[in-house]
Amino acid sequence: MSSRVLFARLAAKVSEGEACAFCIARQFRRSIHQQVLRNGPMQPRPQSTRPTQSPTLGHIQTRGAASRQAPKPADYESFRKEVNRAARKKWFTQQARDKLINLKPQYALEFLEEFTSTDEGDSGERVKAIAEKEKIQLIDLTNIAHSTWHIPDVKSKKTGELVSSRHKVVARDLFLALSSAGEVNATLHLNRAVFLRNRHLVAREVAGLLSPGDVQKARLKLQEAATKKNAEAISLTGEIWAAEGKKKAARELYESAMKVVKLKPDPKAVRRPGLPQAPPWICLGYSLLDDQTPESTERAKEIFRIGAVEADDPLACFHYALLTERGSGEWLRFMTKAAGSGHLEAMYELAKFYHDVDIKKAASSNDKTLVNALSWLKDWKLSNSKYLADEWFLAAAMAGHKPSMFHLAQEHEAKEEYEEARTWYAMVVEPPSKHKKEHWPDLPAKAQSCLKAMES
Repeated sequence: MSSRVLFARLAAKVSEGEACAFCIARQFRRSIHQQVLRNGPMQPRPQSTRPTQSPTLGHIQTRGAASRQAPKPADYESFRKEVNRAARKKWFTQQARDKLINLKPQYALEFLEEFTSTDEGDSGERVKAIAEKEKIQLIDLTNIAHSTWHIPDVKSKKTGELVSSRHKVVARDLFLALSSAGEVNATLHLNRAVFLRNRHLVAREVAGLLSPGDVQKARLKLQEAATKKNAEAISLTGEIWAAEGKKKAARELYESAMKVVKLKPDPKAVRRPGLPQAPPWICLGYSLLDDQTPESTERAKEIFRIGAVEADDPLACFHYALLTERGSGEWLRFMTKAAGSGHLEAMYELAKFYHDVDIKKAASSNDKTLVNALSWLKDWKLSNSKYLADEWFLAAAMAGHKPSMFHLAQEHEAKEEYEEARTWYAMVVEPPSKHKKEHWPDLPAKAQSCLKAMES
């Protein structure tokens, strides 16, 4: 596997009724500019107000608050259970309303209470017995585990302080039980967490709660799922092998996964939360590109096109477009699909295209697909592709794409709009938030130099 980070910019599909990133940016163009110019880039909180971890209650509190703590209730464990139960009920109600879980909130709450009431016996058999008795599908319980993991700690009405919880530990136990019971989505989640622990914050948290024995059992369950021709299990096993240096064997697994993968997702299915995983066509495409031969590149192009056309995958659309002739109708079609789904690099590439394109010259091209794709620009009331380019640059910039921020800064500076230019340069200089990597390490220094030059 190449050094590409598969998961850093996986773009989500845009479902019916959702606005694309371009439309959102266009809708708020003026208000965004005004807000950025008025407030400037966000500044970190002063050191004195940063939260610290309480060594006693395990909750977050501000410095200096320890001396002002409200006294603990006499029976703190019962008090904590009462608060956590109320938090779970409220959370499950919200998740059910958003159609993120299939169970009714009360059923989800009752299931968790029964599951956590004892730790005797095999947890996998126990969860299967409860599911059979209540006529619940195991995959729906995996969604409950995901939901439980994300339940926020809440303030007690009695003390006004955050109450420590065991939500993540309960979720961990449920994932392990479901994996032991043969629920493949729970198995995939545990193995993804271990695989991504150095690249993803949630993965690191999940993996940190797993013992070596837990990891070994989850890996065996992954191998079992792969032998049963589960495409995700096969593909993830391939990624693990590639990371271990077994690149040839990994590619064979990607090829196997492509033969059994379901390309068309069920649009009516409940959204399955979890950690990111690149689909087989992305893994196989990257593997082929690593060979750097004309034959492997052409094969990678074919694989990406399958993902783009048949699976409607934005990342596949982007990589397929990169392997076609830049500025062609095919390139424009798939780069636009990727950009409309929120892929930052695609938004940037599309912005550069509209910034540089000669509409009159393109209109006389022999590429009829390109001519048809650009014909509407001639009738557009603004009649200027540069305006459309600015819209895409803005959309990408507001989504955190620093090359787009830098471009906007330079455009404003060229127009002698120095206030706006300073704002965008400052946003490029701003370091990424904690646990996030700087994807454009050279740009902050360039932006800093531009700021200094403007002040001189």
